[in-house]
Amino acid sequence: FRYDRQSLTASIEGQKILFNCGTIDYAAGEEEKVGKLSQDLESLASLKDNLCLRIRGEASATGSVTANNQLKKGRAEKVAADLRKSVKLLPIET
Repeated sequence: FRYDRQSLTASIEGQKILFNCGTIDYAAGEEEKVGKLSQDLESLASLKDNLCLRIRGEASATGSVTANNQLKKGRAEKVAADLRKSVKLLPIET
């Protein structure tokens, strides 16, 4: 069964990948979500030209601004690196 562009886009944009507190390590079960996200991205890329993905990392309000900014960047880069392993059809920005 195939999704349309709008459904795939909504599914992709609604994804939140969770991490263990204060780390760039995925929380339990999140690697499977990255795998599903990868499949959805490949499906969307096959339906739409000029697709670009932007990944934004997040962190809680605890910790210093500097530490949280580094954590956000590290988390976004980890997801991007894992997606690049399987989604070779589109550019990914962090």
